[in-house]
Amino acid sequence: MKRAQAWVLWYTIAMELTDSIAAKHRFARFAAMAIFAINLGAKNAEEKNKMARVLIIATNYGSWAEELQAPWDACKKAGFEVTLATPQGKKPLPFAISVDPDFVDPIQNVKTNPEWVCNRCKELLAGDEWAHPKKFSEVNMDDYDAITMAGGPGVTLDLCNSWELHQLILKAVKQDKIVGALC
Repeated sequence: MKRAQAWVLWYTIAMELTDSIAAKHRFARFAAMAIFAINLGAKNAEEKNKMARVLIIATNYGSWAEELQAPWDACKKAGFEVTLATPQGKKPLPFAISVDPDFVDPIQNVKTNPEWVCNRCKELLAGDEWAHPKKFSEVNMDDYDAITMAGGPGVTLDLCNSWELHQLILKAVKQDKIVGALC
């Protein structure tokens, strides 16, 4: 499947899932994650019996929940081995309004958080999947095929100036690995 075809397929599915204009715009951003997953799968198709390993990065100070949940679930569904890392090695806590299905975006004046997404994010938070992330200092990019970063208001507090994260990204780029980011 070509990249453009993958994007069109993902975007078409997203349009069917929601009638919210704001949600449709967010789903368009996640189309990039679908291409990321397809590229990663294709890159490793030649390597028999090897599961792709994806490092997902999150802030400790307020991720946008859906921007962490979407790549997490997409990569897991694709059969990839997924590892979560945060600067402090603590569970990433989402920005409160990002898990509120009644939140109305003040600019667009629409609800932006689908209830099913909020419920899934709360399920991940209450469960064990996000409970024990690695610290950046414990991660070696040689152990992963790709890295992606989730967005949110807390990113500026602990990701932007993280020397360890910068080194992981730089190593991924130098090793021609896939690097992705949301918002």
